[in-house]
Amino acid sequence: MSSKALGDYSVSNGYSASAYGDNNTAVGAQAVTGGTSSNGFQNRANTALGSGASAGISADGQVNSTAVGAGAAANASNALALGSGAKANLDNSIAIGQGIVTDRTNQVKLGSATNTYTLSGVASDASRAEQVGVTHLVTTDGAGNLATSTFDIAALNDLPNNIAALDGRVGALESGFQNLGGEISETRTEARAGTALALATAGLRYDDRPGKLSLAGGFGHFKGQSGLALGLGYNTSEEFRMNAAVSATTGRGDVGVSVGASWTLN
Repeated sequence: MSSKALGDYSVSNGYSASAYGDNNTAVGAQAVTGGTSSNGFQNRANTALGSGASAGISADGQVNSTAVGAGAAANASNALALGSGAKANLDNSIAIGQGIVTDRTNQVKLGSATNTYTLSGVASDASRAEQVGVTHLVTTDGAGNLATSTFDIAALNDLPNNIAALDGRVGALESGFQNLGGEISETRTEARAGTALALATAGLRYDDRPGKLSLAGGFGHFKGQSGLALGLGYNTSEEFRMNAAVSATTGRGDVGVSVGASWTLN
């Protein structure tokens, strides 16, 4: 079947290719552009390249659309479909890649989940030099919809220094905790040693008889700490007594001194 080109400046080439309306181009077996109704001839400046490709044929008034590839379709205004089976059938939409289909107006849809993307110039110094003002971080959802989030690239570049400073502060804090732990341990040991000294001193007993000078010794132990005490007691009379003692820990070498006196009032 021969091709048809019905309209001013329209071109068709290929088995059963059809170009309806002005300035339309249909190239490829059964490629179609424009509409067959009287109003469809207003569908202008559409291009279909490829076997079974179509552009601007689904509604009257569709203009400036291009479909390239076998079975590609750009049946809307200002639409572009590139790739076998690609379909951009919504106004101002672009579908790029095999079998890609746009699903909203003003959408650019590029590739599928099986595709990978290479933009070599993105990492170049020239690209960075073209950036002006606040930079943005590109984000994506599970469906591949892209958007940007604002962030401070200068702060990001300074992140290693901030982390190093934070490491230093954390190290100082850890050292402080270690020192505090040592001081707590030392205080606990001293407290236990003091308790042992007190117990040793409490164990001293003296001769209560008037005119007697007596020597007494004592031993105390509390939670791993031990103490020894040695004291002298003297009774001047039945009413007055006095004593003095020296105590020391066995493990730490701490020394304590006590002096006492007592009176009998009745």
